[in-house]
This record gives sequence, structure tokens and C-alpha cells, in this order.
Amino acid sequence: MIKVNLSGKGKKSSPYLINDIKDLMYLSKSPILWDKCLHFHLLSDVDANGCEFTPVGWESVQFRGIFEGNGHKIKNLTINLPQIHGVGLFGHIGTDAEIKSLTLLDVNICGKDGCGAIVGCNEGGTVMFCKVESGIIKSISKTEEAAIGTCVGANYNGGLVRNCIGKATLITADKRRLFN
Repeated sequence: MIKVNLSGKGKKSSPYLINDIKDLMYLSKSPILWDKCLHFHLLSDVDANGCEFTPVGWESVQFRGIFEGNGHKIKNLTINLPQIHGVGLFGHIGTDAEIKSLTLLDVNICGKDGCGAIVGCNEGGTVMFCKVESGIIKSISKTEEAAIGTCVGANYNGGLVRNCIGKATLITADKRRLFN
């Protein structure tokens, strides 16, 4: 049994509870939780001001859980990883992943490519009813593979993005692939 420093059991009927920035940071530093189709619920608005945040989900260990934002907001999220592919609150999400009902405000996201505030790279998951209300998202890549977007940076393998709205400044070295 894995020791988890979050309330709940990760099940649909008893999800892991994200109450504050400490809980969100714990999730971002716990790849053992990412690929197990676990359930997470955000219970309040979170201010990430001053935190060095790393994305939930990597290319090698994608997030495959269910994250229910419950209409709450995360503000002041800053991620500065200019050498990394797949940068956002969720770096890489895979099949079975769902990110729902979440709003981000005043984001500052910088990555190599696959940059989006909610999800950097959606590789078969679903992102729905999410908003990005303000901020800056930057991709430093000059290659054709570079992708950037407000809610989702890159969408592959049948990933779905539904009823999402984004209002942020996108800065990229190559403007050929924009996904909003």
C-alpha cells in the first residue's frame, strides 16, 4: 500500500482531496499517483504565488487520473521549464485522463513546446469545462513540432477538448501550430 499525504482514498466515491497549494504541490511531486486512474477533487481556490511548480505528468509517466476542479480557480501558477516538452499544470495526460471544471488565472508558463496552461500535451485524455482567464504562455521552440495553446498546447491520439475557453497571451518563435 502506498502512503499518500492527501485525504481520501483516490476512488470515485472517496477521491483524494486537494485543499491548498501544499496538496497541489504534493500531487505534482508524486508520479506514483499519476498513472493509476485515481480520482482527485479540488475543494477550494488555490494561490500558487511564489511556488516553483512542476507539471503533473511527464512524457514517460502520464497523468491518467480524473481531476475534478469543481469550478475552483488556481491563480498565479508559474512554470518555467524552457527545455521541457509538455508544460502546463498537467504536463502530459494520457488515455482515461479527465480534467474538468477548472479555471486558471494569471498564469506564466514557459516550455520548449507542447505548452498550455491546463495541459501541455493531451495524448488521448479529455479536458472539459476549463478556462484560462489571463496570463502568458510561451514556447521557445522554433521547430515545426512546436505547439502552444491557452488551455491545451498539443492534442494527440484522439484527445478531446470540450467547452474550454482561453484568454491569454501566446508567445512563440514559430506561429504555425496554435491550438486553443
